[in-house]
Amino acid sequence: MPTEYTIEFANRKCTTTLRGLAILIIMIGHVGVSGFNCRYFNPFGGIGVAMFLFLSGFGLAESFKKNGLDGFWKKKVLRIAIPYLIWIPIYHILIRVSPLGSINHLEIIPRYWFIEYLFILYIIFYITFRFFKEKALVTIAILGVFSFVWLNNLRAEQSFSFLCGLLFSNYKSQISNWGNIKSMHISLLLITIGLTALLIKQTPALKDYDLESKIICFLNLMTKLSVASGIILFFVYRHPKGDTFFLSIGNISYELYLVHVPFFMAITGKTSYLTLFFIQSFITAYFLSFLTKATNNVINSHG
Repeated sequence: MPTEYTIEFANRKCTTTLRGLAILIIMIGHVGVSGFNCRYFNPFGGIGVAMFLFLSGFGLAESFKKNGLDGFWKKKVLRIAIPYLIWIPIYHILIRVSPLGSINHLEIIPRYWFIEYLFILYIIFYITFRFFKEKALVTIAILGVFSFVWLNNLRAEQSFSFLCGLLFSNYKSQISNWGNIKSMHISLLLITIGLTALLIKQTPALKDYDLESKIICFLNLMTKLSVASGIILFFVYRHPKGDTFFLSIGNISYELYLVHVPFFMAITGKTSYLTLFFIQSFITAYFLSFLTKATNNVINSHG
């Protein structure tokens, strides 16, 4: 295998680039389904979320290898909570002045299921790696099974995405030695498994099943996690240094997730609103990122 992959394999620039791809997949999925009522975009959102959770698990595991749990919660608060708190007043302004906003959907404190779910995973990661380090992966796998059984479809289908990121980190050295051909074959196999699960879900026998049915949950899980894993594996082998376009988006991926969610439903098939949606989302996300960095610099300078 070329030496450059040993140096660059799945580094921070590469994973940030993948986050940029993931948030675009989520935004396209949301716009396609809610903005243009096209059901073919249904899997996109879940695939993007699976990528985010996979990369979050991978990133935490890689950080743990280098720094343990030092400063764990400070980093999470600065990265996750601060942008969210800054976003709340901006959200209240935009919901009133933007053509995409709607007072009817105004929330005093906007809620995001993904952020709540991610924080729970952070807590699980901290506890397991703090107190059960040798059994951490097994413990998280067992909790994933419970999540699949007891949580609703939206969360159940993501039960093992975070765990797969941890496993990717755990076996990173072995995976980095697969080489281009083997990695491509496995990537295509994973994507094929995901698409097959999607096709099975569309069969007449299953198409009208309750969305909360565990059969449907399992097929959704296989679709989204398999495709997400295949995309990630394919990408880390072919773009080890990252892509400038997706890297720039990846740097504001969390901010983009926050700012786009309240507004995509207002598009309702209007091309002009679609353009406005993307312009508003990117400008607001960059502004939010700027405010976040400034706030974090002030906090770090006093702490």
